[in-house]
Amino acid sequence: MKSMLTKVRALLTVCVCALLVFLTVIPSAIATPMKGEATEPAKTYEKTAVDAINDGGPKSLERIQERQAGGLNEIQGTAGIEDQKRPSNSGSDTIESKLKRGLEKAEGKGKDAADLAKDVAR
Repeated sequence: MKSMLTKVRALLTVCVCALLVFLTVIPSAIATPMKGEATEPAKTYEKTAVDAINDGGPKSLERIQERQAGGLNEIQGTAGIEDQKRPSNSGSDTIESKLKRGLEKAEGKGKDAADLAKDVAR
């Protein structure tokens, strides 16, 4: 009986070790680089980044502001600005409006159940 228990423990240990090895190998196998052409904004971003590295040396504030030209930052410029989340292009409530609504609900605890149900429905 004891020898059988030892064999089961050894088999279980081997299975657990194999599982751990597979769990560490799978993420690295999945993380292969994507194939295909880069998008145009990505190419533009890469080109400006390479140019900035090749220029070298510290830059003046005026040059940085000129290159930024209303974009997100000096390197990225306006690339991908349509994809960025900001209050003007998202339809969700602001934190300020959520807080106001929560405070109004907290202050209105003396209201009757019908008024509370209307507030919850909003």
